[in-house]
Amino acid sequence: MGKKCDLCGGVARMYCESDEASLCWDCDGKVHGANFLVAKHTRCLLCSACQSLTPWKATGIRLAPTFSVCDSCVALKNASGGTDRILSEIDGEDRLREDEEDGAERSDGQEENRQRERKFWDEIGSSSGQVSNYSRPLKRLLREEQAFKSTAVN
Repeated sequence: MGKKCDLCGGVARMYCESDEASLCWDCDGKVHGANFLVAKHTRCLLCSACQSLTPWKATGIRLAPTFSVCDSCVALKNASGGTDRILSEIDGEDRLREDEEDGAERSDGQEENRQRERKFWDEIGSSSGQVSNYSRPLKRLLREEQAFKSTAVN
């Protein structure tokens, strides 16, 4: 396993430069939900495959769990044709596994994760010359909800 959360030892999902800390989703919510000042800290998401820094940055009280991939892993996936390995995020632990592997029977949640990951890799393109900037449609929030949502920073 790669980088660990500086607070709990779990899998790190982001890096906060202001705090100089790698954090998991839960600890990030506790730290940056403490008050409006720390909620302004910009955090850089870590690659879900190799845990290097990605170009994705965000601020807010609590960041929603997100699947992010660095440019190197996208290039590696495109160069390999995407048939060798995919990232599996099951039970909160990252594992690489063979794409073709059809092991033991999976639960519905595990199968949904696998389908979501496949869709993600399909969205970033199947050839090295094709790149997608896919993102889910935005939803207009009520004023009360806005205080509790993350804000992406470019």
